[in-house]
Amino acid sequence: MPEVETQAGVRLRLMLRLMLVTRRLFYFLLMVIVLYFRSGFLRTCLCALRRQV
Repeated sequence: MPEVETQAGVRLRLMLRLMLVTRRLFYFLLMVIVLYFRSGFLRTCLCALRRQV
């Protein structure tokens, strides 16, 4: 029984670690996408301002 409990505990720990890593990766990708869109948005705004001026 103790062996099974330890195996379950290890599996649970691995799952939690995976969840944390995936969450970090997800937030990192989200930040990259947001920054990319923001830079593109700023670029388009600057182009529009130049055209107006």
